[in-house]
Amino acid sequence: AALLRPMVRSGKASRQVQLTYADILNYLSHQQLDKAQAIALCDESRAITAALGARELKDLTAASIYADTADSESRHALQAGRVEDAAELSAEVYDIADGVLLQRPGDLRSMQNRALAASFLASLAARRYDYSRAESYAERHRETAENYVRFNPSNLSAWDYVTRAQNQLQAIQFEQ
Repeated sequence: AALLRPMVRSGKASRQVQLTYADILNYLSHQQLDKAQAIALCDESRAITAALGARELKDLTAASIYADTADSESRHALQAGRVEDAAELSAEVYDIADGVLLQRPGDLRSMQNRALAASFLASLAARRYDYSRAESYAERHRETAENYVRFNPSNLSAWDYVTRAQNQLQAIQFEQ
């Protein structure tokens, strides 16, 4: 990140350098103990990918990175006690991942983003005792996880998503 930062901030970086830097910031955010710093790194990453057309789905790779970073930021926000920010970010992740998958159905990162967002939104709804909404999101999580396995059956993380989705759905149904 330190090597790419001056190039990106100069405004002369190529699209690939900007995407790489934005992606690195996402991963770097998870190494921060200070959640405010983690959120700042995610904000910087999202700004870079948004400038490349991520939110409008003009650049689907940038959109996948944007959604992944917004998912990370939603988790950091929840840990910082900012529940509403976490919910808004996660809903945006879901919508962007859905949009990417409509245009590029085999986008594995967007499948992962959609599954993670649906799971997170289900957890937030359950936290609010809104079990019908939680069940709806958990069902979307299960559906996306199963599609992820269909597209990439050798990925153990994809299978883990299926198991977690089924467990989440069962827990929510039990609470109902």
